[in-house]
Amino acid sequence: MAKPTSKSKKDTKQYTFTRRPIFNIHHSADPLFAAKCHPSEPVFVTGTATGHVQAYRYDIDKLEEIYEDQDKFPYDVSCVKYDDFDDDSIVVQWHTKRHKKSCRDLCFDLPSGGDKIYTLGSEGVIKSADLKTGQVVSKFSCDKDNSYDFQIGTFTKCVSPPGKNFLVVGDEEGNLMCHDTRGKHLQLAYKPFRKLHSGEGINSINYCWPKSEYKFITTGSTTVCEVDLRKPEEPLHTSEDQEDEVLCSTWLDQAKQETMICGMGDGIVTTWKPEMNRWEDQISRIRVAKNETVESLISAMDSDSRFMYGGCSNGHITKIDIKGGKVVERFLQNDPEDDDKVDEVLGLDLDCNYRLVSFGTDGFKIWEEESKNGGFGDEDEDEDEDEASGDSDSDGGFVSGASDSGEEEAENTVEMTLPVKLPAKRSLADSMKRRMEGTTSTSSKKSKTDPILEREEPEGQDESDIGVEVEDSDDDETEDSGRARQGKTVELHEIRDQILARISNPEIDGGDEAKRGKKAGKEKKKGKGAAPHEHGIRKFDDL
Repeated sequence: MAKPTSKSKKDTKQYTFTRRPIFNIHHSADPLFAAKCHPSEPVFVTGTATGHVQAYRYDIDKLEEIYEDQDKFPYDVSCVKYDDFDDDSIVVQWHTKRHKKSCRDLCFDLPSGGDKIYTLGSEGVIKSADLKTGQVVSKFSCDKDNSYDFQIGTFTKCVSPPGKNFLVVGDEEGNLMCHDTRGKHLQLAYKPFRKLHSGEGINSINYCWPKSEYKFITTGSTTVCEVDLRKPEEPLHTSEDQEDEVLCSTWLDQAKQETMICGMGDGIVTTWKPEMNRWEDQISRIRVAKNETVESLISAMDSDSRFMYGGCSNGHITKIDIKGGKVVERFLQNDPEDDDKVDEVLGLDLDCNYRLVSFGTDGFKIWEEESKNGGFGDEDEDEDEDEASGDSDSDGGFVSGASDSGEEEAENTVEMTLPVKLPAKRSLADSMKRRMEGTTSTSSKKSKTDPILEREEPEGQDESDIGVEVEDSDDDETEDSGRARQGKTVELHEIRDQILARISNPEIDGGDEAKRGKKAGKEKKKGKGAAPHEHGIRKFDDL
């Protein structure tokens, strides 16, 4: 069971709950320990702490009508008044004292289409009953029918795979047993697995059908195991110690079996992908509840295999976006107005119409369908999700589906403000015209968006540097270009004639400058690179 946690009124009031139950059975007089929905009919079966088992058949359309007529107030009944119903919206098919002690778990026989129901009693007895009549058709007793020389502990979980006439049962000692359901005594079909999960109780069992009829995934203590019933010597794979109790698990998509979700003792759900590391370790984690435990999980069965429902020890039921890594909806198992009463969500299931049902020790609920607008938690919930992302990053597993918009925006800004590279044969006049028309606006954008672009450009630049602002100079030519950038009109042919004249006759600039120009020209021809020059226009190698 879950570790004890502290409860407070504040935990209930800091969230916005988005759904209400349309039907509720109160079990405060007889705590509810197990419940399951029939896979193809509007039927559910419950098992209680006193060993009672009940089968109910309901009309969902009539329940919704009552719910709407009562201003969306749930239809409440008590579990001790089995025949005290106002109409035929819900009918008790049968009820009985099935076990001497508590009913620990139950499941439908899937190979027969759900015609039989299996129940586990904590006194060490497994019983199979006809769903329509409730009459026992077969049973197994640990004291009488155990053909293997080992002590069977108190039963915890059971599952019936669709492909084989098996009933797989786990106990509190870490033992895993497979019973043949075709006989009257439910004899063991294979040698049991002994002391899985370091001898701790088995918290969940999942079959691997349709991929395999003999493989199962179990969780218990702080590990996850993969077993093959035909090889009972040891499990096929055992995960690393998760340093936190693994309380529940389920496939995100039973058909594909690519992703398994596990509920942990510290309020997170972990994602497992067996094809990546063969159950060695989790690959991501999502925070669901602070200082609480995740007691139950069920896939939402959506077409994208994206969402999961999780039940917590504080009574919260959450809809989790596994791919997005966040909680998108939250509603409450117990009455939101009753702050002092918390009903742990011990189990979740989907009925034959994929409607969510849940149960805790105090009651069983059928929930209204999800609204089209959906519901999201308030800012406090968003803070929890942010913390989840932080936890995930620290473990190196979870990567949020949302991209870092800030980084993308910065990259786009740099790309837009970088100068466009010009063709190699662009004329000098065109280059000057482009420089005078676009330098001012381009440079101002760079200074605002990316300070890195304001740094001095290194030597040996190519023609793509035309349009990038350079350092000021005392030369008259630079002053002319500066005046041009300030909005004064300069005739291009005059600038062209002056520059060509200086290139062809270096003596115009004086003897020293002529010598420096000739020396620089010779070095260019030899391929040694050009020396720095004061004039911005003469900074380019091919001028």
